[in-house]
Amino acid sequence: MEAARRSLDPERLLPGEDLASNDPADVARWVTIYRELKETKQTLADDLAAALETASQAARAELESVDMVLISVQLDRFERRFTYWSDRERELSTMAGREK
Repeated sequence: MEAARRSLDPERLLPGEDLASNDPADVARWVTIYRELKETKQTLADDLAAALETASQAARAELESVDMVLISVQLDRFERRFTYWSDRERELSTMAGREK
């Protein structure tokens, strides 16, 4: 139950994630991690949507009202974090270019 609660926290950071990091390698690592997470979660959402087409009415109602909602919330968080880290990567790259 704790895992379900944590998965819905839109501000939850992954272990070791530091939003203030100025280390380009660390930032690039988080871009990669969140790209993987959002792509995987999108695949799950697509697969579930396909399964809904042949599911019984009762199963579809449950899957749409619970599973799709959870996946959507998680996907949204992963997309926001991916955007954050991608923007941070560009920002650090720009700053490094100015220092030369």
